[in-house]
Amino acid sequence: MTLETLLGRVEQDLQEVSAALLAADAPGLEKSTSSLRTAVVAFAQALEVWRAQQRAQKQGAAQDALPAALQQRIRAASALLAMQRENLARLSAAHGRQLAALLPLASAAETTYEAAVSGRPAGSAARMYRSAG
Repeated sequence: MTLETLLGRVEQDLQEVSAALLAADAPGLEKSTSSLRTAVVAFAQALEVWRAQQRAQKQGAAQDALPAALQQRIRAASALLAMQRENLARLSAAHGRQLAALLPLASAAETTYEAAVSGRPAGSAARMYRSAG
């Protein structure tokens, strides 16, 4: 496969990941990210082969760079991937906050009952329930 074909596959998979993120489709996201990972690895390997061939052909002469159009497409795909990572991190943080609001941390429950067993007061959020006297 050519570099252009492999990069096209990466771009297509990036679009599928974007669509799955926007639709909040977890199974679709898992499938498309797996496909994206495979496509990126295949592209990276093909790029290394291309570079090795360029070195062998030039035998120490100045190396040919990738075509400008291909470089531009790689930059665009890289920017889209960075944006997806950032959005996924934000989504993960938001879900973490929502989960923390709904479910108490296990360590908080342990410290509540640990004080009764150990005999030492717990520095928990339940101070409002202590008696004043």
